[in-house]
Amino acid sequence: MAAITLRGLDDDTLERLRTMARESGASMNRLILRWVEENLGKPRKTADNTYHDLDDLFGQMTDADAAAIATASAEQRKIDPELWES
Repeated sequence: MAAITLRGLDDDTLERLRTMARESGASMNRLILRWVEENLGKPRKTADNTYHDLDDLFGQMTDADAAAIATASAEQRKIDPELWES
């Protein structure tokens, strides 16, 4: 993939780009790339991320099930400080 550099952006434009990116939850690169693609008429790719593997479980969890999962997840999320020592 090619890369380009934008030069000559004034501070106001840069700040507006940062704000737009932050508000949309995208990086500035993604925001600008999306704008370029849309304005060049390139069709947007849409990912179909609909998964159905847990459909049978939807609405079946009891409060006890949720508590058990939360307890197990909390244990798995503990960080071992020794792994982060330099």
